Amino acid sequence: MRRETDPSDDDAGATRERPRSTVRYDWGPGDSPAERVVEAVAATTGRRPAELGSLYDALDTDALDDLLAGERAAGAPDAAVTVSFRYEGCRVTVRGDGAIFVSPPGADHA
Repeated sequence: MRRETDPSDDDAGATRERPRSTVRYDWGPGDSPAERVVEAVAATTGRRPAELGSLYDALDTDALDDLLAGERAAGAPDAAVTVSFRYEGCRVTVRGDGAIFVSPPGADHA
C-alpha cells in the first residue's frame, strides 16, 4: 500500500482546489477492496476504521469486492473499471487497478 496526497491526478476528477488522498493497492487473492476503502477513509479523516459507519450503507460491499475480484481473475486489473460513491462525507473513487482516491469532507463540492 502506498498513501500520498495527490491533488493533480485528474483520472478521478481532482483539481488543485480539491486535495485528496490516494492509496494504491496491488489487489491480491485474499484482499477485500471494501476493507481497503474503509482503511483509506479512516486514514484520510484521521479516524480509526471502527469509528466509521458501515460501508454497506453506502454501497453493496460484496458487489464491489466481486467486481474487483473479477479484474484480478482476468489477470490484468484495469483502471477503466471505476466505482465512485460517498462515504462518511468523503467522495471515494475505487479503480480496478488498485487505486483508491478519497476527497475529504468539504474538499469536494460536486
